[in-house]
Amino acid sequence: MLDKHFVLEALLDDIMKVAKVNIQTGEYVFIKEIDTAIEKKCLKAKKIDEYIRNIAQEGVIHPQDISEFLRHTDFDNICRQIHKGKRHLVHSYRRRFGDIYTWITFVITVPKTYGKDNPWVIFRWEESDDDHHMLEDSLRILSTIYHKIVKINLTTDSYEIIKVYGDEMKREQGFDEKASVWFNQFAMCGNVWEEDKQEYLNFTNIDFLKKHFKNSSQYIRYRYRRMTGGEFRWVSMELIPSIEYSEDNQVIMLYIRDIDDIYVSELHYQKKLEYYCNTDIMTGLWNRYYYNNYCVSHFSQENPVPVGIIFADLNGLKQVNDVKGHAEGDKFIKAFSQMLVETFGRTVCCRISGDEFLVWQENIREEDFQNKVHLFHEKLEQQEKPMASIGAAWCEVVRDIDDLVKEAEAAMYKDKQRYYERFPEEHR
Repeated sequence: MLDKHFVLEALLDDIMKVAKVNIQTGEYVFIKEIDTAIEKKCLKAKKIDEYIRNIAQEGVIHPQDISEFLRHTDFDNICRQIHKGKRHLVHSYRRRFGDIYTWITFVITVPKTYGKDNPWVIFRWEESDDDHHMLEDSLRILSTIYHKIVKINLTTDSYEIIKVYGDEMKREQGFDEKASVWFNQFAMCGNVWEEDKQEYLNFTNIDFLKKHFKNSSQYIRYRYRRMTGGEFRWVSMELIPSIEYSEDNQVIMLYIRDIDDIYVSELHYQKKLEYYCNTDIMTGLWNRYYYNNYCVSHFSQENPVPVGIIFADLNGLKQVNDVKGHAEGDKFIKAFSQMLVETFGRTVCCRISGDEFLVWQENIREEDFQNKVHLFHEKLEQQEKPMASIGAAWCEVVRDIDDLVKEAEAAMYKDKQRYYERFPEEHR
């Protein structure tokens, strides 16, 4: 016959300490203890939650593990998990023995006989094996990258928290036992940047996630700004199917990491890149690339609006460069560019080549446009020698901006001819 005492002793050899705990009252009885002064001091506690707090206050828990240790061993949290039907709860942390930290696995087992008439469960602490050490080290590294790790069951609209931000499990922060409600209320409590809120709610919609992972096993990611430490920071939410995932049990993993420093730097770099791609560095006006990528697509059949185009070509730039040098030529170009900006504003002016410029006026009546052209032409004529020849064209429903530009360019050549007639020495 099997010796039950032999089996019990063999099992207890691998366990550092074990206790039975009354979930209703918090009473506890240790079946096996650790014979140390710290343990004896902590065992003076009458309730299990007081005993656990005493252990934490003694400073034997690794500083990096203390917050997660307190959350996982919080008695109210343990009771909630058990009442939700959990039969096995596990948490690992590092505890100091002398000068050495050792990985400890804390396990709560709910027996089959557990119920209202038998509210006792088993708490046990055991030293983790080598494989577990490596796993915990890997998880610790993962935890330094991700500030929030949650296992979500889309089918039951429930979740298990592996790691969360410090203040996130508060009702006033939107915390709820249902994943869908938690997602929604978290945003509604002001934790998500207002401009990102609707997209965040769409992305975290449980029905959307169910449909996505039913059709694809690929992970999905969403970047948004969330309140962290009193300020909004960019974070990345990454969702991936768990190894437990099935069509009837859609379990996924949620990871959130802070990307603010990197992403903001990328945004600044992107804006700088866009600026240099679209801007003429000498004048600060838009360049030909911008015209080709913005104007040609913006003023099209899909966006038929009244548009006026002014085409300008500098007068005498070659002579300035040849006689006075290119530095003076650059000053000449900048001076005319400034004249355009003062008259029409920077956002509608473009330098399309060395001495050619475009100005566009959108949603403008023909009479108003022609008045603007006339006033600008008069401004040029008041100069000793007009800095540029200009031509203009207007269309009520533009469908191809290039055609309108060609029409304005043709008008500019007529003005250029009149300029040469007045200043024949400028003709080249």
